[in-house]
Amino acid sequence: MNTSALPIGTVLPSNNYRYRIEKVLGQGTFGITYEATPILTGGLGELATNRRVAIKEFFMRDINIRDGITVMGNRGDTDNLCAYYRRKFVNEALALSRLNHRHIVKVIELFEINETAYYAMEYCEGGSLDTLIERHNGLPEPLAMQYFMQVSQALTYMHHNRMLHLDLKPSNIVLRNNNEAVIIDFGLVKRFDDDGNPETSTTLGRGTPGYAPIEQMRSYDKDFPVTMDVYALGATLFKMLTGVRPPEPVEILNNGFPEYLLQNKGIDATIVKSIMQAMALHRKDRFQSVEEFTTTINEYYNEAKSSTSVTHTNTSSEKAREYYIRGVELYEAGQAEKAIEWFDKAAAMNYAPAYCFIGYCYSHGAGIELNYTKAIEWYEKAVECGDSIAQCNLGFIYQNGLGGETDYPRAIRYYTLAAMQNNIDAQCNLANCYMYGPEKVRNEALAIQWYIQAAEQGSADAQYNLGICYEHGYGVKRNIKQAIEWYDRAAQQGHADAIDDLNTIIDNQTTIL
Repeated sequence: MNTSALPIGTVLPSNNYRYRIEKVLGQGTFGITYEATPILTGGLGELATNRRVAIKEFFMRDINIRDGITVMGNRGDTDNLCAYYRRKFVNEALALSRLNHRHIVKVIELFEINETAYYAMEYCEGGSLDTLIERHNGLPEPLAMQYFMQVSQALTYMHHNRMLHLDLKPSNIVLRNNNEAVIIDFGLVKRFDDDGNPETSTTLGRGTPGYAPIEQMRSYDKDFPVTMDVYALGATLFKMLTGVRPPEPVEILNNGFPEYLLQNKGIDATIVKSIMQAMALHRKDRFQSVEEFTTTINEYYNEAKSSTSVTHTNTSSEKAREYYIRGVELYEAGQAEKAIEWFDKAAAMNYAPAYCFIGYCYSHGAGIELNYTKAIEWYEKAVECGDSIAQCNLGFIYQNGLGGETDYPRAIRYYTLAAMQNNIDAQCNLANCYMYGPEKVRNEALAIQWYIQAAEQGSADAQYNLGICYEHGYGVKRNIKQAIEWYDRAAQQGHADAIDDLNTIIDNQTTIL
């Protein structure tokens, strides 16, 4: 068996570009994936772009060998087998090229050289969703549901275009730097007709244990229900929430569905029931479409939201708002004690911003005795109403152990809730937890994602931290030019540390242009 990849620095010419191989991203049974840099060629020279791409090469691990950079079959009698799977590889690229969806990887081009085939696609720097799940032993529910909805949209789009993925799993989902999930690896994709039947007589790829339903284990099936992908989507959500590989159908048959793994993570019974239905052994018992699955999840969240928002709506009267505004005016005028009286009046009418401001006063000893326990109680009341400021402030309390011990998992939970509502302070603080927190929560790749999301919304602190990351190579490849760009963006907003660090880099003449 030969598993050799192309040497780093190899340049692959295509119809439109030249690609320089930078590193190997992974190797499977039928191909090797590389990170590469496109090189633009002009009349006077070449220029490597700053954008990276992923290139997948057809290379059968147990059959092909490499003669220099040329791919060859290792026995003459395997040529037909290689030719068959090479056609499938090309068809995978062509199938991908026909799909245009935000959460499906974008294919740039297909080309054939070195006696094999390649296709170039977008490179997602956030890494594999599976790696993220493993690192954190499961994701916070809000983040898991965000990825679930994004992947569901992509699957729905595929099904409307009469295509099944048939190998959905977290390792076939990657993340962009803006925290978007993207489906990759369409090696098992199949087309079906309006009745759910395969367009041509075809064998089924067996999929991945834990994610493939029992009917996919057969080598051939007379029909192609979308419930196969529904099963895999439920299994993917199971892995996201628990951090545990989903059970295989035979395990469920013999031992029952392990809902306790979800319950131990505090997942609501409605979500648990939905996952169990998606992963039902009999496909007639599953959700019959991805839309039905996601609608059930959305209805649960909408009901939960309305149960808090109804009270909020009924009691967020103009009078409550007037009381709150009066309290803010008094607080800003330095009369915190009187301000609290007005906040209390608004809070008595269940006005969420008043809950939050009272929590702030307790956490800062403003107009009232410093009391973190009381602060947490008031913040939690605001959190129940979906207040992102309260979520962020609770995260800060638990991150810094104010009034007790530090609790990074809980801090991350609250920061994530607020970050999902585009609270840039929460996004930056969440990134800090992942970048500088204890080993059990540290995730530099995820930190970079949240820094970028906050920085692009104008957070000077996030821009400054990205400068630090690029200057020192934290979570990214060291790049002084990029560091200067981020420091400069923060400096333009008057960030003092960014100004100092920017001047230091320039004074030391360490700029790489």
